[in-house]
Amino acid sequence: MLLGETIIQGSPFRQQPKSSPQNPLGRDACAWISKLGKITIDPTNSSPPQVADGLRRLFSRFLEIYSLTPEQCTFMERQIDSIAQFQGDFPLVFQHGDPGTWNMLVSPNGKVAFLDWEAAEPHGIPLWDLFYFMRSYCIWVTRGSGRYESLQVFVQSFLGETPLNMFVNEMTRSYCQQVGIPAELIQPLFYTCWMHRALKESTRLPQAKLDHGHYVNLLRTSIDQVIAPGLRRLFSDQDPMKL
Repeated sequence: MLLGETIIQGSPFRQQPKSSPQNPLGRDACAWISKLGKITIDPTNSSPPQVADGLRRLFSRFLEIYSLTPEQCTFMERQIDSIAQFQGDFPLVFQHGDPGTWNMLVSPNGKVAFLDWEAAEPHGIPLWDLFYFMRSYCIWVTRGSGRYESLQVFVQSFLGETPLNMFVNEMTRSYCQQVGIPAELIQPLFYTCWMHRALKESTRLPQAKLDHGHYVNLLRTSIDQVIAPGLRRLFSDQDPMKL
């Protein structure tokens, strides 16, 4: 066995001064995640039906743990079906797996460095790292304004019409352009991302608190508010600045 370690000089991301959605640290982290996807993309490892089969297995496990309404179940099944029916190569990427702000340092030259790669996946799902980082980043940015409820911040940032929503859209479009992700895949990847995070969270929650988990309620809310302005902008194949 071989263990390699590198010492990274820097200070914790969360100790940096908070500013606005335009904070260069947030953009730098998103750019790094996009670059990771671009240089590791593999369109030959799995076909869309194979990826969809894997997601269906995850969804079956999800339903053994959590409850959704019949309408929410149908919605999720359609998201996975849309991946199975996608005409083209499905690009897999190297996925960090846990790119929250708590796993980042800021180097002396102002660049973001990612730590703790134990959850990495060599053939991971595109966009999942980006969505997960932006959720934690939006919560970090808004903590300074006194808004501490994580689900409420997510709703404002991803579903609402706010400066943070424009940041989310801009970074998502940039990632898709660099990695080659068609706009039609943004929506199913968005919803399956939170399904996957809810599954991971279930291992840390006691049985009595499963129904109150952050990610399962984030998923339910996103399904129920699929026509919210922020999501319509995120899932549109048009320039979000023109919507």
